[in-house]
Amino acid sequence: MINQTIPERLARKPFDNRRVARLGRLSTKKQGDDPAMERQTFDLNSAAKLVGPLRDELMFFDLDSGRNDDRSGFQEVMGLIKAGRLDALVILKLERLSRSWVTLAELWDEFSDSQCELLIIDWGAFVNFNPYSPDKAKFINESAAATQESIRTAQRVFRGWEWARHQGSAPYIVPFGFKRIDKKYA
Repeated sequence: MINQTIPERLARKPFDNRRVARLGRLSTKKQGDDPAMERQTFDLNSAAKLVGPLRDELMFFDLDSGRNDDRSGFQEVMGLIKAGRLDALVILKLERLSRSWVTLAELWDEFSDSQCELLIIDWGAFVNFNPYSPDKAKFINESAAATQESIRTAQRVFRGWEWARHQGSAPYIVPFGFKRIDKKYA
């Protein structure tokens, strides 16, 4: 449920003139084929239409790791924010924006300096970028948690590869031109 209190700076602007972007992200291209992308898009649109009109050109979606800051949608959104061309950005979770606490700390400053509001659906509210706001601690803590989860995921994958090597079986990712038959490449 979204707290429908619109920040004052945004509330002063007529609804139809608000430029509201939505940014979604899935970690892999393979996930783009499953319902997760459709669900994220639905959630983003449902929340964004409470804030301003939906514009197709302001819907961005990345199919890449949150540790990669060179994602095209992320870069386009940040360019719009820096240029002062967005009034609000809607994201599902903080980790969908980035999984790097360094990047997220820089984004705190970027949003604080800009005229762009940030709505995090998971929080159910807009972020208060006042430096004395409790949102700053929450933002920093979730930034660290997103980074830690990314590291833990990489460690689990590494242990999985080690286990496969220990068992003498071929890894699950099959090189081009091969098949995986009975845990071996053929």
